[in-house]
Amino acid sequence: MKTLMTKVMTLAFAAALGLVSTSSLFAGTQLDPIDPRMDFALTSTDGVTKTLSAYFTREYLLIDFSRYLCGGCQTMAKSVNADVEFQKLVEHGKCNYVILTPKGGLSDWINWIGATSFVAKHSYQPPETDYMEVAKEAFDYELNYVPVLLLIDRNRNILGELDDQNASLVKENCVL
Repeated sequence: MKTLMTKVMTLAFAAALGLVSTSSLFAGTQLDPIDPRMDFALTSTDGVTKTLSAYFTREYLLIDFSRYLCGGCQTMAKSVNADVEFQKLVEHGKCNYVILTPKGGLSDWINWIGATSFVAKHSYQPPETDYMEVAKEAFDYELNYVPVLLLIDRNRNILGELDDQNASLVKENCVL
């Protein structure tokens, strides 16, 4: 058991240093398909539309519902852009990260945050519906305010609505 744990820790450390690709960490790992109710369309910053399953490539997904001109959303986006440890966790951990903006709001969001930023690279919008409807239909979640950051598993279970009080959920679930 210790040998396996040592190997996992060595691989995770090597991936964090960029010596091993993240895909090699997950090689041979078979993930269950995501619940089809969550597989809604998303449009990226370059105008490409894909379904959520294209981004839900790990065990868990952090979904950040944000919008331009929301002070709390902008504060969180700036914090995420500055948080190198969080970015490493997203790149090498068990969680992927997606920011959903309202339909028609992605370009304003990207212009504000900067097109090459970490946040911009993870920002999408639903092309056909509002993200409040997405929250309700895909996750049975009433989105009444933003920003909201949800930790979701592949079976549509919301493991937590993340804030300063339960931020440890990210580390507990996302670290390899």
